[in-house]
Amino acid sequence: MQQKHILFASYEIHPITAGGCGVFIWHAINELLETTNHKITLLLDIPKFECEAFINNHKGNIPNHERLNVVCLSDRIPWEFLPMEAFNNIFMFKSYMFYKVIETLTVEEQIDYIEFFDYVGIGYFTIHAKKYERQFANTLLGVRGHCTVDLMDLEQCQHDFSKEKIEMYEIEKLALQNADIVLVQTEAWKPLYAVRYGIEEHKIIVAEPPMNTKDFPKYEPHTNQNVLFYGRVFQLKGIDEYVQAGIHYLLTYPENQHTKFYIVGYDGTTQEGTSYTENLQKQIPEKLRERFIFTGKLDRSQLKEILNDIAIAVFPNYVESFCYSIHEIYEAGVPIICREIPAFTSYFKDQVNCLTYDGGIQVLANKIHELLTTKDLQQKFRYPMKVLKGIPQQEIYSSLLERSLEQEDTNLVPEQISIVCMSESSQVGTFMEQIPKTLRDAEFISPKSYIIYTQSELIGGENLEKIQFLGREVFVQSQGECVNMSLEPYVLIMKQTDQVHLGFVRDAMKVLAQTDLDYVSGVHNVPNRGITYPKYHILQNEYAAKPSIETMLINTKKVLNLKELFDFRYGSLGQLGYLQKQGYSIVRNYQQTFEALTLDDTQKSNLIFALNNSKRDEEWKPEDLISLLEPKKEELPIYNKRKAFYHETKRKLYASDAKSAKVLLKGLDTIKEIYCSINR
Repeated sequence: MQQKHILFASYEIHPITAGGCGVFIWHAINELLETTNHKITLLLDIPKFECEAFINNHKGNIPNHERLNVVCLSDRIPWEFLPMEAFNNIFMFKSYMFYKVIETLTVEEQIDYIEFFDYVGIGYFTIHAKKYERQFANTLLGVRGHCTVDLMDLEQCQHDFSKEKIEMYEIEKLALQNADIVLVQTEAWKPLYAVRYGIEEHKIIVAEPPMNTKDFPKYEPHTNQNVLFYGRVFQLKGIDEYVQAGIHYLLTYPENQHTKFYIVGYDGTTQEGTSYTENLQKQIPEKLRERFIFTGKLDRSQLKEILNDIAIAVFPNYVESFCYSIHEIYEAGVPIICREIPAFTSYFKDQVNCLTYDGGIQVLANKIHELLTTKDLQQKFRYPMKVLKGIPQQEIYSSLLERSLEQEDTNLVPEQISIVCMSESSQVGTFMEQIPKTLRDAEFISPKSYIIYTQSELIGGENLEKIQFLGREVFVQSQGECVNMSLEPYVLIMKQTDQVHLGFVRDAMKVLAQTDLDYVSGVHNVPNRGITYPKYHILQNEYAAKPSIETMLINTKKVLNLKELFDFRYGSLGQLGYLQKQGYSIVRNYQQTFEALTLDDTQKSNLIFALNNSKRDEEWKPEDLISLLEPKKEELPIYNKRKAFYHETKRKLYASDAKSAKVLLKGLDTIKEIYCSINR
């Protein structure tokens, strides 16, 4: 077998950190290194001391560990690096760090396959550099669906909701959409990811994670009537419902004087940042507290002692992609009760190898009672059947590595582009005097380029033509003899005060030439704000809140005339017509400066049009327009009475055939308009 090189990028690695992603990677690298001749790199964003602890204490226990390279992300950060402030988003910054280090590693040696997990969009920048800039052309990029934060937040109360989080949701989605392949743990998750994230189904592969329970303690039946919860102590795992169901059970069936409820797993935190365990303990009636035993995280030998004292286990988890815990307990031979969620119902069938329930404290308490008091069911559910297919990881990853990498067609980069430069100068100069010095020697400037003077009065502008542009009347000065203000297919829209780097323009030209994107922007410095990574391609409608001239290279496609560059119906929001389409921001520091030029004359009608127009290819949802309504003053009862009187009078006049009805209707509406204008 030809040796290949696989890289796993992660925030977790078992047994150093908690979390299912780290457990998966631990099992996967152990099996792959034992059964293949592949090289594996672990790229870990964990503290350096934890990396060293893994290398010193655990790497040596892995088969053929000489083929395992462990890289601590913080050790390989290149010196030329954008600061976190450029993104104003910790999740994007982390994704950027992974991208820059992977960029370095792939230069040093060939890496055939890179696997990211899905949550927080860790692979976003790497995946998009491949899609739009043709980086990593010889590397397959995959995202494994462990469980996005988006899916977690469907099942839990959020205490950290923010713009930063909304952006994180977007990069989770975009990374999944644009990866070469997406791996999901169970068959049930394939349609879920395809629909929710708009992923083409042929890109989604069901790849069951590896399991190794050789060292996991086995369950031996006994007479004790105790119950086990095995997992992290926090909301998503359903621990609140488990504890409340336990309380309900003990109060409903007081004859079970000795039943205890174990909670085995590491502690989580509440919305207030306090111990989740302590919060749960406060909710348990004092007379029952000794019946709930919180052990914290246990090693295998300690867990064996718990298994010797329990009769059944409960998994009330709200969302999982796989869940190692339930499979470990099931294979140990413990009868289980689990919630009916896709990850569980793929393996566990009610009355066949477990009891299932669809939620509710009383329902769960009754299920606990049913299983504890029915010995035949307990015996039936003690690992009656194998549920995992046990497909070797060698087979899964060999099929991935054999996939042919799609070679995108590369179009020729055009020799020339149009420049449209916005100038606030009140005096006309030559074209070259008005554009930034950094571009004056550029070979790609077409004669079909223009200076747009925004001042209403202009010295020396007598011979310049006036046009409507971005919702205002402007003067136009052309670079050459242009018929009908024609344009090249690619247009650089910019401000006179910008210091645009030639490297950015050339790179943006390449990106547009080899993709179907509508625009490309780039990292730049903003005076008094610092380095900024433009994010309009992530939150497209954010531009509408504060429209300005954004420096970017536009693919006009069918528009080849300056007057039509921006749809007049958008008014000053003209650029939004492009920003609502597909764009990309190059995450490279060109040392360029773009000054802000805010447009303050946006009309509400333009905003309404922009929102409506952006939804033209989607199912029509009128409620989307509610966000554009201005808050109204609270209507007083007297106003409601007058409104009722108005509509009742109007109804009667509509029904009247009197000649005076028309005049009265007109008078009634006039009074209404006067009243409304006073009370606005």
